Amino acid sequence: ICLFSATLNFDVMNTVYQFGANPVEINISRDQAKVDDVTDEILHVGERDKPQFLLSIILREKPRQTIIFSNYKNNVDRISNFLNLNGVPTVGISSLLTQSQRERVLQQFKLENERNTLVATDVAARGLDIKGVDLVINYDLPDDAENYIHRIGRTARAGSEGNALCLICPDDNAKWNAIN
Repeated sequence: ICLFSATLNFDVMNTVYQFGANPVEINISRDQAKVDDVTDEILHVGERDKPQFLLSIILREKPRQTIIFSNYKNNVDRISNFLNLNGVPTVGISSLLTQSQRERVLQQFKLENERNTLVATDVAARGLDIKGVDLVINYDLPDDAENYIHRIGRTARAGSEGNALCLICPDDNAKWNAIN
């Protein structure tokens, strides 16, 4: 049995071990630790303060296109609704949507209109080529460095520069140290 994957995280390895007792990894390339044209910053905040900090960042930076990543699909609607209620037109995408709904949300986000903020789970971290994203915000830190690389790689595409910002709570310090 052969398995090919662009990423080799815990979920992929778990699947490999389910179907093969002695898997062999052949790695033809490794992701860089960080995309060269991405400036990444961290902001230490309390868990309950995240929504207000998120709103302040978006209003201060006035990005053309923003992707906000959450680890939890149930947070996508909550964050989207909060931003919409506070004057930041936002759409959300997660595994709770059907494929056709996801495609419709992505089309809305890609259009040059007022819906230039996307809240997403890791379903939007890979395989999407969206030009013009100038800010990625990790509302929740991903579980591993590889997912972090994919998330911040949504900005600074095709030679452009981009920014990535992480909202880090005290409970996230160990995760951040593992990523950084």
